[in-house]
Amino acid sequence: MIAIIAPAAPASIRLPLGRPASSSYLFLAYPLAILASRGRGESWLHEHFVQLYHTPSRGLKVYTHPHCTSTHMAQVYDADFTGIAQQLVDPRQLQGDPLHELQKQLSQGVYPQVDVDMGRLGLTRDRRPFLHEILLCGHDSTRFEVLAFDTGGRLRRQWIEATSLAAALDVDGGALLRTLTQEGETVPAWLRADWCGRPQWILHEPTRHVEEGVDDADPARVLQELAHYVTNQPAADLPEARSCADTQLPADTRWGHGAQSGIIDAMRQPGTDCPMICLRLWWEHKRLMAHRLRWLAQLHGAPSFAAKQMEVLARRAGALRMSVLRHERQTRRAVVASPGRASIADGIEAIGKIEEQLLSTLFDQVQSLSGSWVKLSEAGTP
Repeated sequence: MIAIIAPAAPASIRLPLGRPASSSYLFLAYPLAILASRGRGESWLHEHFVQLYHTPSRGLKVYTHPHCTSTHMAQVYDADFTGIAQQLVDPRQLQGDPLHELQKQLSQGVYPQVDVDMGRLGLTRDRRPFLHEILLCGHDSTRFEVLAFDTGGRLRRQWIEATSLAAALDVDGGALLRTLTQEGETVPAWLRADWCGRPQWILHEPTRHVEEGVDDADPARVLQELAHYVTNQPAADLPEARSCADTQLPADTRWGHGAQSGIIDAMRQPGTDCPMICLRLWWEHKRLMAHRLRWLAQLHGAPSFAAKQMEVLARRAGALRMSVLRHERQTRRAVVASPGRASIADGIEAIGKIEEQLLSTLFDQVQSLSGSWVKLSEAGTP
């Protein structure tokens, strides 16, 4: 009898990743990078990356789904991306070598997202203990490939030694929190609530839906989301959001187009921090708004003037962000503290005003482009 030997797992695996359209927050960047490698994700962005909100403690963020305001990371990642199945795993319940388990998942085409102690990985300048998530996208005999921020703050693929990953996986959120507290570190309340339930893994598995069918958004829904945005309608007031637990935001939360006033006010107040991540998200929002309006014009007959003018605003937003970023890199500060804070605030405010006028004019000109479009009176437009 001839013995049939199963083929050995490949010694090297590199799963595909594309450039995510938004990388400010990893709960968007990781799934979008997976979808982008398959030419997907654009429809999700058109429909979901519209509504903004701002709180003093969290800064400017995008409201993509009811659980995105939760203090628990597992719920934040539950964004219902079409084409990706996500499974939550408690690594403390696994038997055997965690590195072998991660290699197995990668060999099956699954992208493991794992919690690590970033201070042990050497991917950032800061060597202090800090719990964060990284996405694994490949491995060879002695290393793992990850998608994570590098020392320059860029999100990119990079290799780390398996021994370093093994050490970084040995992290306990609650214990780490107690250590930082004893050392006098200030940890935000929302972050404390999240760390107490970690570490955790999230397995991202592309499904057949990502390979099949047409990736196109519903223009009626897109128009309705734009109406909510320009009229500052709180997404927390929507029925699906009210039914979610642990997603409450403070009463002074600013919504929609008005959320941008939060970073404007922060820039105009001396001594108030405005993290660079807020400016990055603001720029991404303008860039994706221009892309969305171009999509509406090309495929659904919306007036093209809006897309052209929004592209100009997106370039202005990018130039403004880059001027701040250059100062931040020169001073090695993680927050905006340049002498030109007032002029930066003026620039953000000017772009916001033009955007508001642009969208209002667009709504005035769009009557009924097709039977599938939502009526503007029902969308709550100005």
